[in-house]
Amino acid sequence: MGASGGILSIWDNNRFSKDDEILGLNNISTLFTTKDNVFKWAVTNVYSLCEYNARAEFWKDLKKVRHWWAGPICFAGDFNVVRLDEEMNRGEVDSRNSSFLNNFILQQELVDQSLVGGSYTWSNNHADPLLCRLDRFLFSVEFEEAFSSTITV
Repeated sequence: MGASGGILSIWDNNRFSKDDEILGLNNISTLFTTKDNVFKWAVTNVYSLCEYNARAEFWKDLKKVRHWWAGPICFAGDFNVVRLDEEMNRGEVDSRNSSFLNNFILQQELVDQSLVGGSYTWSNNHADPLLCRLDRFLFSVEFEEAFSSTITV
């Protein structure tokens, strides 16, 4: 809606075949087979709702994705929330939204990939900017093991 938000999923048909997909509340999940080794895995591209009261539904919807595909998976995108105080240069963490994210990571047994080369992924572009880590990649352990050579910490 408006000028913000949006999700796009792109893949190389020479390397991956798309087996299935589901569209959710601000997320697109795609199930792939890697052609060279017939490995099945999924990626969910997300753009979290900014509307405070709708976020609970967003997290419930992501849990449905794990019921749809319990195998190797990566959740990637703008979650519009920080996990810890260290993920902001100033201000207080919104504990309700942080709890949604932290509980999701814990309950779904996901790995929160650390950033390389910086601490923040978003700025409000003011003279004295607010800096936050809103974008992230969350992996299942199976996904991380399968793609360990492409994931760096």
